[in-house]
Formats: sequence, structure tokens, C-alpha cells
Amino acid sequence: MNLPPLIDLNPSRNALPEKNDNPSESGGALTRFLSARTLAERRPYMTGSRRSEAELARSPLAGELPPVIRQRLLNHIKDNSDKHDEHFFEVSFNRDSATTPVPILVQVTKGDEGTMKVHTDAFIDLYNDEMARFGAVAIKGEHTFHAIADAYKRCYEDNIPDSAQKSYIKLRQHEQVTPRLQAYFGKTSAIATQISQPDGLPWGRSGICTVTVKWNTDHPGRPYIELVRVDGFTWDP
Repeated sequence: MNLPPLIDLNPSRNALPEKNDNPSESGGALTRFLSARTLAERRPYMTGSRRSEAELARSPLAGELPPVIRQRLLNHIKDNSDKHDEHFFEVSFNRDSATTPVPILVQVTKGDEGTMKVHTDAFIDLYNDEMARFGAVAIKGEHTFHAIADAYKRCYEDNIPDSAQKSYIKLRQHEQVTPRLQAYFGKTSAIATQISQPDGLPWGRSGICTVTVKWNTDHPGRPYIELVRVDGFTWDP
């Protein structure tokens, strides 16, 4: 399975290895989450998950994560949920397979009991590069992803059926990283109207969203990924 190249669009940022442990409550919770060695040890800093216990036990969260090279708070990224207590961090890991550390976005939010927790499903989605894996092979069924996205009104790709009538969205794991998945939807669809709302996702600009996508195989030899819905301009759903 050939995944798209994982490219940091601003590699100079990572020229000097850096670990910046934010002293805040959210930064401390993230540091403890990242340094945990087992799922049980990490559990107090994890939000609830749509994944089963068996899936979590097979996930990277069940063991030690690679050393953190960079961890910094990103104040300019916002989540449009009603909670207003989310913090976003950029985290880069020292992975053996990567010559240059490439960051992912991590959300830390306040749990119901008042403690800060890492958004579990978003972390797994982005750490595992699951959007790129979904896009590598056409499979049946819908899949929901947490991502940072940017939407575009007009599709110019001839290989996409009825491209002149479609808009599209690029899904990323960090605003500075090459898109991991591209999904298409109708220019005059309800999704296009939703994106165009003042509290939506401004065309051509990056924002947080949760989306559901599926492979469209209705056109032989021309499969593409369809944006089924925008679940919210938030990671809260």
C-alpha cells in the first residue's frame, strides 16, 4: 500500500530539535499522556473513544510512544464547540521511519470531571495517518475522521466525474503538512451551503472539523472519495 508522501510544508521549523513542555494544566496533561508506558497509565489523560477496548489495546496508546522532539501550544487554532476550553498543540515525534520529524495536531480538552484530557480518537486518527491509509485502497463503508481541513469551491481534476459541478476539501493532520486525503462534494449541495456559513469553514482557509467520507465507485475506473457530511466544525462530535 503506497501512501502519499508525508511532507512538512515548513521543514525549517524543525531544523533544531526542541521540546517545549508547556507549564499550563493542559500542557502538563499532554506531557503525561505522551510519556505514559501503558494504556492503563495513559487512561486518566484520555477522553472517551468510539473505538472498542480491543481496538485501543492494539493502538499505539497501549505502549510507549516515540520520544517527543517538539511540543508547543498553538493559540491561533480554535475549535467551534460550545465548551471553549480546548487547547491545540503541535507535537513531533522521533520516529525511526521519518528522516525529518513531521508534526501532528493534538487537542487537549477539559473532561466532565474537570481534568484535562487528550482527544483520544483524533490522536489515533492523526498519529496513525489513517486518512492516508483510507485513501490508498477503495473499500466499502463510511469512515469518520478528525482533521484540520481547507475547502475549495471548484474542482479542476478531469479524472473526477462531473468535476465542473464539484467542490472539494483537503484533510490534513496539521495545517503545515501535505494533505492526507481529498474528498469531493457538489458545488450546490447542502454541504457547500454548510461550509459557506459564517461559522463554517471559510473557502481556502484551514479550520478544525470532523467529517465522514466514503469511496464512490459508481463510475468504473474512476473511483473517488466522497464527502458524505461535515459532522461539525469541531472535534467534539
